[in-house]
Amino acid sequence: MLRYMITMVSIEVRGNTRRFRDVLRNTYDLRWNHQSFCYGGEMALSERRIRNLVRFCEKFNLEIKVDGILYQSGNKEDDDIESFSIEPVASSKVSALGKVGTETLLPPKTEDEAPGYQELLITADSEIDFDNYQQWVDETLFEEPRPEQQQVIPAVAKLLRKGYKNIIIESPTGSGKSAFSMVLPKMFGSQKKSSYVLTHLKGLQSQYLAEMPFMESIMGRGNYSCKLDVEAGCRDVDTAEAAVQRARAGMSGGNTCTADTAPCVTIKDFQCPFKNPKDSEKGMRWDVPVDTLCDYYGSLTKAQNAEYFVANMAYATAIGMTPLLPQREFLIVDEAHNLPDVMVGAFSLDLSERMLERLLQIKSLTEILELSGSEQVKAHEIRKQRLESWRPRTGRMGFPKIPSVELDMEEELLGKAAAVWVAYLQDLDKEIQTNLKNNSYEDTKDLKLAMRTSQRLETIIAGLTHDTSNWIWQISDERTFVNFKCIEIKEFAESLLLHAGRRRIFLSATIGNPEMFCEELGLKLEETAFIRIGYSSFPLKNRPIYTRETGGLLTRQGQSENDWKQTAETILEIMKQHPNQQGIILPYTDKIEKKLSELITELDRQQSKRLIQHDKSAHGRDAAIDEWKSSQGGVIMSTYLNQGFDGKEANFCIVVKLPYLSLGDVRTAKKMRANPEWYSQQTGISLAQMCGRAVRSRTDAANTYIIDPSFWFQYSKGIGDRPLKNYLPTHVCESIEAHEGLTANGIQQSLIQS
Repeated sequence: MLRYMITMVSIEVRGNTRRFRDVLRNTYDLRWNHQSFCYGGEMALSERRIRNLVRFCEKFNLEIKVDGILYQSGNKEDDDIESFSIEPVASSKVSALGKVGTETLLPPKTEDEAPGYQELLITADSEIDFDNYQQWVDETLFEEPRPEQQQVIPAVAKLLRKGYKNIIIESPTGSGKSAFSMVLPKMFGSQKKSSYVLTHLKGLQSQYLAEMPFMESIMGRGNYSCKLDVEAGCRDVDTAEAAVQRARAGMSGGNTCTADTAPCVTIKDFQCPFKNPKDSEKGMRWDVPVDTLCDYYGSLTKAQNAEYFVANMAYATAIGMTPLLPQREFLIVDEAHNLPDVMVGAFSLDLSERMLERLLQIKSLTEILELSGSEQVKAHEIRKQRLESWRPRTGRMGFPKIPSVELDMEEELLGKAAAVWVAYLQDLDKEIQTNLKNNSYEDTKDLKLAMRTSQRLETIIAGLTHDTSNWIWQISDERTFVNFKCIEIKEFAESLLLHAGRRRIFLSATIGNPEMFCEELGLKLEETAFIRIGYSSFPLKNRPIYTRETGGLLTRQGQSENDWKQTAETILEIMKQHPNQQGIILPYTDKIEKKLSELITELDRQQSKRLIQHDKSAHGRDAAIDEWKSSQGGVIMSTYLNQGFDGKEANFCIVVKLPYLSLGDVRTAKKMRANPEWYSQQTGISLAQMCGRAVRSRTDAANTYIIDPSFWFQYSKGIGDRPLKNYLPTHVCESIEAHEGLTANGIQQSLIQS
């Protein structure tokens, strides 16, 4: 029997690592060493991750040591590199671009010539010849291609040759979807600018950069500093011009404000010299030296000139209708099931009491309570008067009290109510613009909110004026005055984002019904092909889903004290089954999280000490996740973790409640009435995402528990005879049905805990 010795080497990464901490921790399994002030860990010498990490550090000017040997970009071809078996970045085998596609793609078929809708199911036994495609994977930094990749890549290539414009791929977690994003454009792309790659969250965007450091990335303006040393929100041309002269003379430190509050945004017609010039015919030019630009436009220019441009959906949607996204050969969307909601978010606005306080610069109750005597009384009266004047319920200057949109509101009444809202929102925008002009926003966060809200108001006003029937407004509670949303985004999807790719590839572990996905985004079925991988290569024993350990029924109509107590007791019992092991609790709503946290503390103070929670800030969330990942036996409870979270450290995950959307939301109710299957599909997608938080690779193992007592009714029968089973991926159903009737107690305890 042959035994192979695995040589481990030490890794140390230093420099400006803070912005890359998620990548270093999650992708490369490095941890912060307080004594050495670096991220450190061990890797097998044979791992390609080392080469990836070296290239990543080179790209972002980080210092890396491998077994104490310092890697520097200036000596890539020294013996130091060879000593730990990393090929030089500039070698002929692995280059930034590698080979480019030798096949020329014809334009996508026109509507008359479209090849017609096609579905392809790939099973574990599907045999597809991969030999002709191996070279494209060899040119990448990926490991040996996974079975799913060997099956999907040739299938997609064949469909592209047939002229399909849209290809949708449903592929389980861990099947290597990110590799598709690089290999496919490489096969068919041109020398430059072949693809946009979009992710759902910034964390996944960072993961792409870690795996493919030759990519160029761009995020929202708020992530970059301005070169000019002016205050955020500056609206004075002379002040901005003086700052330009200081910057040119090297007399300005800059970094006073971020790019989203810079003069190029806040001063109309201000021509900043650190921004890309415009060509009268072609729009913004991307052929200017990067070192002559500010951080934001420099990063944007590098991304525009790179073969692979990676961004998150929210950013791409925000700039989608501008010349900043000229058309490329491919638009590749990862976690694509989120795309419709992200687009709807671009046409949504919540006006709450706190938001109006900030927009209109009204003192909050907390601020007023810090005053004394007559000042407090006066401030309270001013606050009351100002808020009441803008509260839509009570009416303002002839504005009547307007109810939420109702499911069956008559067209005439709908039109009249919309006209009232348009007038109201126009007045609000005028107030915001006046405050902006007068520099009334001293807090930078309030300034950014005002600028974003003003832009959003213009969109909503135009939408309500153009097509009233596609919009809803809803008054929910005392503190949220009103919420605006569009119902369908299919009319906007092409101009908003989809135009950026001549061909579109949509990737997700949970697409559900592809025809409904096409309907939501306005994709033409005859131009679309759908590929579903109907199996998971993860061992079944590593991903059990138990459904017989149940809590109380936490429905909108139920939620008795006994139900709450039963749910908390079930969670505690599962936690006790996993002593000293890390876990995830997915409560689905903030209300459930708060109530269960209180009950768990009340029922078992010892176990409650394991709970880790966070506030709604990004800093608080990241700190809680860091604490959990480094803990022994910590159990994190958060609604934020429902999807997109890599929880591979977990030994167990608890799904408290089936994620049915609230029918109290008018938009949801309208869409369900129009298409009941849409409602069931959204639940299936959300549940599948929740069940995939802990097992992220073939070597991960964790128990997942669904403790909603209504699960088996919904799974086998469902609302309106639409069983939830029909809307879940095959591999999820497999994990559920393999453990039907079982619990993780006693003899049935998973091997995970053995």
